[in-house]
Amino acid sequence: MASIICYRSGETEVVGIVPEGALVLATGKRELLETVLSGVARHAHDGETLLVPGLPEAADNDQAVAAATSFRLMIERSLKTLRSAPDLH
Repeated sequence: MASIICYRSGETEVVGIVPEGALVLATGKRELLETVLSGVARHAHDGETLLVPGLPEAADNDQAVAAATSFRLMIERSLKTLRSAPDLH
């Protein structure tokens, strides 16, 4: 089992063990989570770091929570779509 996590900085990744201070956005099979995350996350300027859209730019914690919540819903929709696909079970 793995988790998609994010930090207040906006960085997001798939991990096996959730680090202290990270927010869990989804859990499931690593391969499926990596597929979803690569499709919905924003890529940073370095081309490697994945970001939660809107989170790095959030001016306050209310905006940060709204960005993380919106991203979590995007992840959930993508996971639901992929899990219902017959060839991905």
